[in-house]
Amino acid sequence: MMSRSVEERIADLLFQAEARGSCYVPYGEDVESVRRALQRRAAAGTVVSPVPGLFASARTWEGLKADARSLFVARGLQQAHPDWVFSGPTAALA
Repeated sequence: MMSRSVEERIADLLFQAEARGSCYVPYGEDVESVRRALQRRAAAGTVVSPVPGLFASARTWEGLKADARSLFVARGLQQAHPDWVFSGPTAALA
């Protein structure tokens, strides 16, 4: 069971990413512990991982239409891979 402070931190990280219209990409010095905590939440169904390494709260994800989901993923991928250039349908959607 995670401590309350970890629960609050994960909720805050997801909230911040979602406010930017993006999936959350774990980063920083404690990236592995945060990733494991998110994976546990995904297994429990409170978080989704639409692409390996990207996360969003299940409640938010379920409320998004297909185009918004695609943008959430693209923005998360852009954060994870800032040198990538998107083209085709992804660029048109953005």
